[in-house]
Amino acid sequence: MPISRGKPSRSRSKTVLPAKAKGKPGSRRASPRKQEPTRFAGPSWWTRLPAERKLDALGILLSVIGALILFSLFTVNRSPVIGKLIGFLAQIFGWGLYLLPIALVVFGLWLVFRRIEKLPPLTLERGVGSLLLFLWLLTALHASTVSLEFSLQAADDGFGGGHLGSFFHRNLWKLLGAGGGVVTLLAWFIIAVTMTFDISVRDLAGFFAPLFARLRTWITRRAGPGAAAPAPGESAANGFIPLTPPQAQPAIKPAQPGVPSMPATRPGETVIHWQLPAVTDILDEGAAPSINEDFIQKRARLIEETLASFSAPAQVVEISRGPTITQFGVEPLFVETRNGRTRVRVSKIASLADDLALALSAQRIRIQAPV
Repeated sequence: MPISRGKPSRSRSKTVLPAKAKGKPGSRRASPRKQEPTRFAGPSWWTRLPAERKLDALGILLSVIGALILFSLFTVNRSPVIGKLIGFLAQIFGWGLYLLPIALVVFGLWLVFRRIEKLPPLTLERGVGSLLLFLWLLTALHASTVSLEFSLQAADDGFGGGHLGSFFHRNLWKLLGAGGGVVTLLAWFIIAVTMTFDISVRDLAGFFAPLFARLRTWITRRAGPGAAAPAPGESAANGFIPLTPPQAQPAIKPAQPGVPSMPATRPGETVIHWQLPAVTDILDEGAAPSINEDFIQKRARLIEETLASFSAPAQVVEISRGPTITQFGVEPLFVETRNGRTRVRVSKIASLADDLALALSAQRIRIQAPV
């Protein structure tokens, strides 16, 4: 667009013109580019692995570490690095160093073969219980073999339960005393065993009851009267003859031959010849209990609904009716997962025993898993 200029004035005012865009005359004005978002680095290969693969890798790693430690313990010619590592582990775990590689191998194989139904299911409760049981063993070793004064010195030398056992030993005995420490160790053992093996305290007491009964019988026998005195006329073990005179035994007269022995009866008494009656005459005939079929079918449907609500669908395929106990045969069904259809594990159904008992309003139920 042409611009006309007038006569120059004294102030010499200037007109500012917009700058022309460079380039072709018909080109449009270029729009500013949008700022590209910053690209972050992609997830690592370990993050992309599914949780199942991570557990498999962890199990193999623990098994290999446990096997290496186990072989190093029984190897005479060790390298300086392995020797220092074994010495460091001995100070940490003490005599528990010989149990540590076995525990690592067992726990690693448990992770690898966790899908086998015959093995107990791997849960967080069992893992924490196993760790508590191992720490209890270290503390018990240290408390039973080392006094409180030499606790740290024994840990430095690799005796007892090492520094881990010494730590719990010193703190328990200083805070609670010897008696309180023993009671705490007993409670610690009960909690660790119940968590590791997933049993109740009542079942644990039932397991140890026969052992206590045998121990009591053995103590009673040891505390009973001593061995019988030697027979009259025989010398004792030290070569002396007892001074107690033998008691005279009454002479037994032989029975006269030809005279049958008859039971003596008092005069005036009547001999009654009684014969044992038959069993059928004594007992009454029992009546078979009536079976409510509708009630049993409702129980079967209630079992299926309860299992389905806990993501463990199953189907009752068999019912065995009895006078006291009714047995339901349950077949696990399939569930949809990311990897496809998988059958519900028997161990998961067995872990829902308390929930089934609550749903059926039963005091206690028993689940028998197939072998």
